[in-house]
Amino acid sequence: MKNKQKVLQIIVTIITIFNLIRLPIPYNVKFDKSEAEVMLRETYMPLEDFVRTGIPTEDEELLLVPDDVKDEEDFIKLFDKQINDFVVKNFFEDLIIEKEGNLYIDRKVYIPTIYQKDSLVTKSYIRKYTRSLYSFILGRDENTEEKLVIKEKWKITGEWFRRSNYFIKNNDGEWVLRYFNGSGMYKFVEVDHNPWNYN
Repeated sequence: MKNKQKVLQIIVTIITIFNLIRLPIPYNVKFDKSEAEVMLRETYMPLEDFVRTGIPTEDEELLLVPDDVKDEEDFIKLFDKQINDFVVKNFFEDLIIEKEGNLYIDRKVYIPTIYQKDSLVTKSYIRKYTRSLYSFILGRDENTEEKLVIKEKWKITGEWFRRSNYFIKNNDGEWVLRYFNGSGMYKFVEVDHNPWNYN
């Protein structure tokens, strides 16, 4: 019985070591915070512009969407591939209400961005990977995807909230927001509580 346990331990150890030498090791390279803030502003500007160009209606809780947006596809085009389509579709679902064949912006919904008052970039870096020992020994190239990580925070209703944005490079070598985690959307009870200035 003891011999079987020893053999099993040896096998597990060998498998663990084998898996470890196959894994590329991640490390972080600092990315300038001021440049990161500029990137966030450029990335989220279409969202801010879209909301600010909403057309007032008799219903104070709704704004008619701008004339150039007839459907979800038009909304996605506003972002010019700066943000992954999946993320933009979520913005659309959170923000837009369809009513009697028209699209409206829900004025109670707020999607925070770097444009929020008191917002700041807390950390920014590029996540890279070393070549694994396995690929080095076998002389293989590894295609490990670099990520630019930009962490931000803002104060809403007196509390700090955070978001981590993850960018990858597209085929043209430009950083594109692939996804984020953390604070995403708020729905306020009163329109007046929404930090977006609709005037």
